[in-house]
Amino acid sequence: MRNIIILGGNGYVGRELTAQWLSHDPRAEFYIVSRSGKGAVDNPRVHSIKANARDVAVVESQLPKDTEYTCIVDLVGDVTNMARNVQAARSTLALARRHDIPEIGYVAGCVGPARFRHTKRSITEHLERSNRKVVVVNPSVIYGGGRNDAYVKAVPALSALGHVFPRLMPRTVDDVAHELVMELSTM
Repeated sequence: MRNIIILGGNGYVGRELTAQWLSHDPRAEFYIVSRSGKGAVDNPRVHSIKANARDVAVVESQLPKDTEYTCIVDLVGDVTNMARNVQAARSTLALARRHDIPEIGYVAGCVGPARFRHTKRSITEHLERSNRKVVVVNPSVIYGGGRNDAYVKAVPALSALGHVFPRLMPRTVDDVAHELVMELSTM
């Protein structure tokens, strides 16, 4: 059995990641941490945990005891509140250390306000120093799957720029989830 914790797992990327991983790995069991605690993916192998991902003590108290976790994924991404991103990353590392979790997944971001990009880059560097396998996906804009906001409107321009500057190429939510699943499910 592979037990996976996903912080922010009821969000846009989390729903797609969980659905793909369920299809890919019949041994995977998920513990989805979200503020609502409402399961976005209905499956007996998906367990919803109502907790703020930034409060490691509450998350810890809601996780099953005596369970070995193989992976933790931080999908918390807030363009307007950098403290949320930093606190979720701290929770990720604290849980990884407490439970000796060997793999960490993280979605960074290379487009957005300078403070957001700097914060995500700093978190990535910090995670990579954790002596664990760290898989980082660093998209410009994630689109598809029904997303329709201001960032999605930039997809055509970023696609054109992406042919010259590949790191700016927008990525579908399917592609981002697929990359995480393939990289994190290899152990």
